[in-house]
Amino acid sequence: MSRADVLRTIKDAEADAAATLAKAESEASNIVTKARVAAAETVSEGRTQAQADSQQMVDDASICRSEGSGQGL
Repeated sequence: MSRADVLRTIKDAEADAAATLAKAESEASNIVTKARVAAAETVSEGRTQAQADSQQMVDDASICRSEGSGQGL
């Protein structure tokens, strides 16, 4: 193998490595983006459920007061 062949092989290997690295970085970015979207959805769903639960507690307390039980929140 001549010196030119060795250098060409090294250059090709470096190009392949750069392409592999770029693909890995892109995939990692996509994974992080999907994880952020999922986390935002989880937080939003949790907030919605907490608000619904809080409203139910307020409604339950209002019913107790209107019935004259004096118990509740």
